[in-house]
Amino acid sequence: MISPYDVYLEKEDKKKEICVIPDISVMCDKNGFNEKRYCGVPTIIVEVLSSNWAEDMIKKLKLYEEYGVSEYWIVDPSSASFMVYSYDLEKKSYIHIHQKDNELCSKLFSDLKINMKSVFN
Repeated sequence: MISPYDVYLEKEDKKKEICVIPDISVMCDKNGFNEKRYCGVPTIIVEVLSSNWAEDMIKKLKLYEEYGVSEYWIVDPSSASFMVYSYDLEKKSYIHIHQKDNELCSKLFSDLKINMKSVFN
């Protein structure tokens, strides 16, 4: 889903759901969909940095980690860079996945590779 689309993060051990509007969301569990929103935890969330970069780099990173979003991608058009965080189920935290050769690679979907040079040009 592409923004604007409400995503209500919810998890069994959390008392309340939290609404976020990611730039791009990939949801593999179709049970969370209804007409206007998605309830659950997306598989991948992509945020494109803007002037409020601290929101995406600090606050949302911590929030998505807390709810167990499997992958969190941060794209920074101003520096033509990107970061990929993958959720480690054992550690219950994100690990930064080093990306090389300007190719964004998903740990979850091994065939998903994006040439970021083409995105930034």
